[in-house]
Amino acid sequence: MNLFDDEPQRFGETLGASLWGGTLYELAPAEESPYHWQFGEEEFLIVVAGRPTLRIPEGEHVLEPWDVAWFVSGELDAVEERPGYRHRAARVGGKLGGELLGASLYETPPGEKLWPYHWEFGCEEFLVVVTGGPTLRTPEGERELVPGDIVHFPEGEPGTHQLWNDTGEPFRVLIASTNARLNVCGYPDSNKVLIDLPGRRRMLQDGPDLDYWTGE
Repeated sequence: MNLFDDEPQRFGETLGASLWGGTLYELAPAEESPYHWQFGEEEFLIVVAGRPTLRIPEGEHVLEPWDVAWFVSGELDAVEERPGYRHRAARVGGKLGGELLGASLYETPPGEKLWPYHWEFGCEEFLVVVTGGPTLRTPEGERELVPGDIVHFPEGEPGTHQLWNDTGEPFRVLIASTNARLNVCGYPDSNKVLIDLPGRRRMLQDGPDLDYWTGE
C-alpha cells in the first residue's frame, strides 16, 4: 500500500501483521485525537503530510512531514563502509526511548544494497519509503518502490527481503520492527544463520544437518 494514495485505515491488519499494528489517520482542520497514554505496548508516529501539533508531558511541538515523533530529520550517525553495502543510518527507536519497538532510518547511495537478502524469526518488520526509489527483492520477485510505500515483512522465510539502489539518487527508508530477546536470521544467498540472544551472538553455516545425538 502507499501512504499517499490509500484511504485512512488500519494498515497493520491489511498487510497481515500479527506482532505490530499500524493505522493511517487523517485529521481535518481544528480536529484532535484524545490525549492519552498506554501500558503494554509502545507507539511511534510518522507524519506523512501536513503540520500537526504534538502534545506530550514536556509541552507542544509542531511537526513536519516525515518527522518521527520529532526526530527522523536528525543526523545519520551510523556508517557502513563495506563495498556493495554502503549506507548511513540513525537508530530512531533507541533515541526515542523505545524498548518494545526498534526503528532505523537508512540512506543508501546509488549502486549499493541495504543488507544481504535475509529473513528474521522472533520479530516482524515493516518499511516506509521516505525518499527515492529503492528496488525490493522478496520471494515473490522484484519491484520498485516509491515514496509513501509501506511494506510488511512477516517473521520467517515468507518475510525474506533485500533493498538496493538502481537509481542515480540516494534513497531513504524507515525500517521498524518488534523487539525480542531471541532473534534468528537466515541468509539464503550465503547459506548462513545468525542466532542472537542476550550474551551470545553466533553466525553459523546452515548445514549440513546434524543428528540430535551428534557429539554426545
